[in-house]
Amino acid sequence: MADLEIAIKGLAATRPTAVNLFWALDRNARLSRVASGALPLDQLRARLLAEAQAIRDEDISANRAMGAHGASLVPPNARILTHCNAGALATAGYGTALGVVRAAHEQGKVALVWVDETRPGDARLAADGVGVRARRHSASADRRRGGGGPVMARGEVDLIVTGADRICRQR
Repeated sequence: MADLEIAIKGLAATRPTAVNLFWALDRNARLSRVASGALPLDQLRARLLAEAQAIRDEDISANRAMGAHGASLVPPNARILTHCNAGALATAGYGTALGVVRAAHEQGKVALVWVDETRPGDARLAADGVGVRARRHSASADRRRGGGGPVMARGEVDLIVTGADRICRQR
């Protein structure tokens, strides 16, 4: 159990802004606390693995549903600007915001994806998340030379799809 707690803390430290990682870790931590005294170690490991697989399957299903819903709002031949790598690497394999772009591409609606990130490495990762599927993208990480603002000002963006770790309603 001590090793598991260390592993959970280590994994939580890898992505300090993403909430989906934290709720998945919390879900397994709660299961391990409940089952630790009642199950032999091999059965506990099997339960934790089954829980992790259930989390993965639920996440992919939710991401695909979100992608399909979002894609229904994408016009034909869309030029999409995306910011924040909310793709397969940030989720269990399909993506949230980039899942919308993936689903729209699967429907033949995507003409171009502008990948707008603040760091070149992030732009490459995000482009990989859509580039393989969209086959066309332009990394625009350096805003001084043509990032999101100038691209939008030139009228080269039809819509923006972005990730957000937390959504809050203002009262």
